[in-house]
Parts: sequence; structure tokens; C-alpha cells
Amino acid sequence: MADNKPAILVRGESHLAVELLAAAIALKHRVLTQLSSAVAEKDDIDIIIVHAKDIEGCTALSKDCKSTFPSAAIIVVGGPFDEAKFVDAIAVGAVASLPDNGSVTELFELIDSVRRGEAQCSGRVASLVFARVAALAKARQAAEPAAFTSRESDVFRLVRAGLSNKEIAQMLSLSVSTVKNHVHQVLAKMQIRSRRDAIDWDTRIHRRVELPAAARWNARSSATNGKPRTD
Repeated sequence: MADNKPAILVRGESHLAVELLAAAIALKHRVLTQLSSAVAEKDDIDIIIVHAKDIEGCTALSKDCKSTFPSAAIIVVGGPFDEAKFVDAIAVGAVASLPDNGSVTELFELIDSVRRGEAQCSGRVASLVFARVAALAKARQAAEPAAFTSRESDVFRLVRAGLSNKEIAQMLSLSVSTVKNHVHQVLAKMQIRSRRDAIDWDTRIHRRVELPAAARWNARSSATNGKPRTD
């Protein structure tokens, strides 16, 4: 490390824009423009400033930089940008933006606020971010089953093994009606319609769950008094 001071890495689509930004920032801060030098001082890089003519370019640059410097905050410069599209840049690590017609003084203020851990965005951008997070949370909730109780987990495991309600009741020392209720709750939480869908669940998630053969035989034997099943 060449210095104890944190450094700012400047990246962009235009070499001239990068050099002009770096020259301005160097008036107050330590600046790097070469990726090889930045990687060598990786732990010192706390802010990355990316410049592009549109938000798509800034987003691509931000994503690329974040993969190499995951802990660095990103300030995007360019545009002005559509605030709705700026949310895409936030998703890959951007914390603030400055349009091309902004001043050096404004850029210094942004750098200082980012280092204080303060977010810099308009009320509309904040609303868009909250809406995006809510949509992602809703999608995740729809994709993941609700949490099972411990008893429902037992029932689900045995349903997937192909056991009937009567066999499950025998194994878990429950009444058949109680097992039916648990099965109903399991299917509802999994958002599936039938026991067959539950049995096929392992195939869907590329796993296979097997009930030990001895336990399976004991359950079937106890439920049918050793006679072949007819149900």
C-alpha cells in the first residue's frame, strides 16, 4: 500500500472523461485510474466513480467493478439519468449519482457524504427502491414455501415417501383425522394440489428423499396388519 489514506478509483467508457475526473478529484483525494494499480491496493479502495453517457453503461461498469472491489461504494457520473433506471445501478452497488452538468464542488460533497455512510438520492428514487425491494420480497415469498411446524415436516417427509394417511398415523402415533389435517396444511403451504405433487417435489428440486426401507415396511405392515394394501 502506497498510502494510509483511502483511495478513489475512477473508471469510465471514455479515457478523456476518466482523466478529467481524476484530475479534479486529485485536488482533494488520492486517486487511481489504472485497474492494475487499484487491484494492488484493493484494501484502500473505498469509493469507485464510474462515468458513462447513459445509465446502462454506468450499470455495466458498476457491476464489473463491484465484482473486483465488493466493499467499495460506487458513485455514477453521467446522464442526467432517468431515476427509474437508476434503480438498476443501485441494485449492483451504486449509492449516489451526479449528472454531467454537476460541479466539482457537488462531487466533493457526494464523496464526503458517501464516506460518512449517508445515502444520496431523491424521494422518488427512494420510493422506487422500496417498491423494487417489496416486489422482490413478494416474488421470493411466492417461490418459497411457508415454514412448516416440526410435525408438518414429519408428515411431509412421509408423504413424499409415498405413505398413506393411515400409515403416517401409525408411524407418528396420531389419529388419521389429525394426519389429514396436517396433510391439508402442508399442501396449502407448498401451494400444490395433491399428494402426487408432494411426492414429485424432490424431482423438482433435483433431490431424492428416501424413507429407510425398514421403517417403511414397519409402517405399512402395522397399518395393514401384515396384509397387502388394497387402498
